[in-house]
Amino acid sequence: MDPSARVLRGYPLEFHPRVVKKRERWTRYGNVFEIRVTTRGQHGAPLMLAVPAAGRRRWPEGTEEGAWVAGDLAFGGVLVVPGSKAMFFLKPADWEKYAGRRAEADPERLARAEQARLTDRTKRAVMMRPGA
Repeated sequence: MDPSARVLRGYPLEFHPRVVKKRERWTRYGNVFEIRVTTRGQHGAPLMLAVPAAGRRRWPEGTEEGAWVAGDLAFGGVLVVPGSKAMFFLKPADWEKYAGRRAEADPERLARAEQARLTDRTKRAVMMRPGA
């Protein structure tokens, strides 16, 4: 099954009011974007790595007005940009920094992340390494 389909099957799309691209880097597989995904009512938006699902190299316009996210930001997920055909796979930029949040996940939350295969380091995560 397609990785994005697994995530979208297990998690609803939730609107996040602002997604800001901080940096991008070129890899042989496509660009990797470092982004911040804001969440209403929470301070300290996590820094995430975003890899285009279709291998595109451009960051879409309009993300500062918000985007849709399916997943659990401590584990990863999928970002969908309204008004574009852009979809990105997400993982925390510093996987180890969020280990505590993942460890505190209740059994239901952990089972959901496992079913979507967000708990594993995927081939996409390998692509996100510097110098990949």
